[in-house]
Amino acid sequence: WSEVTIRRVSGKEVEDYVEALGRGERPMPPMFDFPIEVYDEMDDDDRFAIDEAVVPFLPRRLKAAAEQSPPVIAPTSD
Repeated sequence: WSEVTIRRVSGKEVEDYVEALGRGERPMPPMFDFPIEVYDEMDDDDRFAIDEAVVPFLPRRLKAAAEQSPPVIAPTSD
């Protein structure tokens, strides 16, 4: 993958995503256009860039949940 798209999501997509998390599944967040396997294999710097880029697209419900999660502070590659 050389390019990814991040988009706003519908209320139904958020509902389905939250329900899947509640069932113990690990779904790909619906605002991304690539499979979880691609995210799992990304370089940490690329994952960090995508995680930062998605924030403006998050609905308030998911943004509040993301803000409650403590940030991971660890060195990344140069």
